[in-house]
Amino acid sequence: MIRPKVAAPILEKTAKIKVVKLRDMPKQKAKQEILDYIKKKDVTYTSNIADNLRLDYKLVVKIVRELWGEKKVEEVR
Repeated sequence: MIRPKVAAPILEKTAKIKVVKLRDMPKQKAKQEILDYIKKKDVTYTSNIADNLRLDYKLVVKIVRELWGEKKVEEVR
C-alpha cells in the first residue's frame, strides 16, 4: 500500500516518463540510418540517436561501437 505522502512524488515522476515505440528493422538498415544521423550532427549521444531514430538503445550502442571500430565515427571527450 502506498501512503498519500509517498504517492504524490511517485506519480509526479511517472508522469514524466517518455514512452517510445521502437522500430524493428534489419541491423544493416539501422546501421546506415545511425551513420546518416551522426553525419548530420556535430556531436550527439547514443541516447539521442536511440530516441530520435526510435531504435533499441543496446542496438545503437553496439552499432556505434562497430562504426567506431571501422573509423567511420569518432568519440568526443
